[in-house]
Amino acid sequence: MRNKTIFHILILLFFISVLASWWLQPTTPVKSQIFPTFPIITLQPTATATRTPTPVSIGNFVWNDLDQDGIQDTGEPGYAGVLMQLWNSSRTLMLDQVTTGPSGLYQLTALGPGDYRIRAVLPSVNDSFSPKDQGSDDTKDSDIHPSGTYFGFTDVVTISSNVISTTLIDVGLIPYMVPTPTRTQTPINLGNFVWHDLNQNGIQDSGEPGVAGILVQLWDETKTYLIDQLTTGPSGLYQVVALTPGAYRMRFVPPMGSSFTLKDIGSDTADSDVNPSGSHLGFTDIINIASNVISMSSIDAGLKVVGATPTPTPPPPGAIRIFLPMINR
Repeated sequence: MRNKTIFHILILLFFISVLASWWLQPTTPVKSQIFPTFPIITLQPTATATRTPTPVSIGNFVWNDLDQDGIQDTGEPGYAGVLMQLWNSSRTLMLDQVTTGPSGLYQLTALGPGDYRIRAVLPSVNDSFSPKDQGSDDTKDSDIHPSGTYFGFTDVVTISSNVISTTLIDVGLIPYMVPTPTRTQTPINLGNFVWHDLNQNGIQDSGEPGVAGILVQLWDETKTYLIDQLTTGPSGLYQVVALTPGAYRMRFVPPMGSSFTLKDIGSDTADSDVNPSGSHLGFTDIINIASNVISMSSIDAGLKVVGATPTPTPPPPGAIRIFLPMINR
């Protein structure tokens, strides 16, 4: 019993000492809490990087416009070595230049979208450009001004931001050609035969003789200008000369009392080509001679009646010949 009392007293003393130490400890001022400070950083928005414009290819073709119609026709070749230039729209700044390749193709480079003009430089001062904007196909025409204020330039070519290439700018050239020397025209021989149409059928039959001494003349088509004349030879053959191609008439002047046979009967090489009556009596129809003709031998004349050719009587020796004007009644 005595031991438990001591134990209880010890526990009580322990609690009393603890309470006393707590109650009697000095008062200490409470310090403020100190928090670490950091610099305020303001974040600026990052600028979006500017995209470098994609270069734009501009072309495409310079050709030799053989028929000068301003349209790229089959068989018309490209033109090599032609200087092509890219200019700003006001033509104050040249931006690029190239020459056409062996096949006539070219490609200029614009650094980005915008308004431009393309210039073609003629290879020779005597050359010329084809007519502009011919036909309805923009891929087959010429886009260069052939004359005027914008000679050698295109209209303004606008390149949009979504375009990276255009191949519609073509140029037709008409190279100067040295004139071909004019060929001296070969005279055209016209003939061929005057005969006596014994059976008067208008056809040259076997055994029908030629008639000599008949006057044959070459006239213009209107019968106003005599160009050449001669008489038939012993066998009835003749040949007059036209200096150039063109339209002509032949005239046959037989002796008095003669008359012509039927016209254009049978083959053209065996008929008579002279009008036997009417306003063109003694003349052929109009004969058209083409530029590639150098001879015609099918112009014949048949006489169904051959009048006598008067034989002039020579004057006696020492006589004086007097020529009197002929008066037609």
